Order: sequence, then structure tokens, then C-alpha cells
Amino acid sequence: MSQFDGYKTALDSAVFSFYGDPATIAPGPLNTGKTPVGTVATLDYDDVRDDMSALIATLIYVEYPKAAWPYPRRGDQIALNGKTWTIQRLERDENTTLIVEVTQ
Repeated sequence: MSQFDGYKTALDSAVFSFYGDPATIAPGPLNTGKTPVGTVATLDYDDVRDDMSALIATLIYVEYPKAAWPYPRRGDQIALNGKTWTIQRLERDENTTLIVEVTQ
């Protein structure tokens, strides 16, 4: 066990307080009855390559605090950096943050 494990929650919230971009998450057709939420988020790109290093696809991820939108559904909208992204699936739940795969 690392001496820094106890600081993970504090570090996660500190990173989003200083480095996240303003974002608005709105419900899609499968998540009715909710109102849009303002939060902060980060956008990340991940290239998928084959054995010969040829580009197969580029996956786009958005990471945001879990408390802002804890149950994302396919079709929910994230307005970030002047663009609107549509959630395709939940990639990873990091306890304090969620990482979702998005498309434009």
C-alpha cells in the first residue's frame, strides 16, 4: 500500500477544481425527467492502432465528477469546449469520476 493512497479522493477533487473545462450535461431520450447540470470535464483522445501501427480508430472520452451526473445513459449530451458530444457508453467508473466514450 502506497503512502499516497489516502490522498486519492482529495487529489481527484483538486484536479477537477483547477483543470477541468466548463461543461453542461443534459439528458438524452433514455434519461428523461432530469434537468441539465453544469460541471467541469476533461476531453481526451485515444488512438487505436494495429500491429503495424496503422491507425484503426480514434476513441474520444470525457471524464467528469461522478457527483454531477452519476448514471449516464446512451444519448445523454455533454456540451464541452463549444461542441456537443453524445454519450455512447460508460468506459470506466473511478469512484469519484466517470469516464464515458462520446461521439460528436
